[in-house]
Amino acid sequence: MKICKTCGNTFPDNVRFCKVCGSRLVSEEEVATQSTETAPTAEEKPAEPVVKEMPTIVPEPKPEPEPEVKKEEHIHKVDQDPIMNKLRDTIERAGYTDYSTTKVKNESEEKDIRPYVIRPEELGDQIGYDVIELTYYADGVVAEEDDVMDDVDEVIGIDSLGHFGQFEEDAVCVRNDRLKCDYQILLDERKYSDVIDKEPNRLR
Repeated sequence: MKICKTCGNTFPDNVRFCKVCGSRLVSEEEVATQSTETAPTAEEKPAEPVVKEMPTIVPEPKPEPEPEVKKEEHIHKVDQDPIMNKLRDTIERAGYTDYSTTKVKNESEEKDIRPYVIRPEELGDQIGYDVIELTYYADGVVAEEDDVMDDVDEVIGIDSLGHFGQFEEDAVCVRNDRLKCDYQILLDERKYSDVIDKEPNRLR
C-alpha cells in the first residue's frame, strides 16, 4: 500500500499520485524509515544556548572638585604678601582705587593724606609730579631759594626733618601726593639769619 503524506489517504501500490490532492505517494516502508530517521533519540538532546558573559564596566572615578577659596581667605593671603602690601600702600598714598579691596577714597580721605619720606632713588619717579629742592637750616628754617616756607607740616611734614641719616646724611626726600610734588630737603649747618647777612642777593 502507498500513503499520501499530505492528506493521509491510502492507495494501491500501482498508483503513483494521490487522487485527492495530487501529491506523490510513498510506500508504508518509506514512511516508517523516514519517521525513524527524523525522530530524535534519547541521547540526542537539543543543544543548550550559549550565554555569553558581558564584560563588567567599571565607571571611571570622577575628579574631586577643587576646594573653593573663600573671599576672606583670599584677602588674608594677600595681606601676608609683602609685595602686595607695599603696592597697596603706594596706591592708598596716591589716592587711587585699591582693587584688592575695591575701596575708593573720597575727598575727605584725600585731605588726610600726609607727606611721607621716600628713598632717594624714588625721587621724581612719579609721572606728573614736580621735584622741588628745599634747604633746612640749623635754626629750623625751611626755605626754597629766597622763600621761607610757612606751612612746613602740611607740605613736607615736621616728622620728615628727623630722618636725616636714614638714607643720606645731609638729605631727605619727601613725597606729597596731595600736592603731587617730590621734595629734596638738603641740610645746611648754617643759620638762615647768617646766610641772609652774608648772601643778601641770593635770598632777597
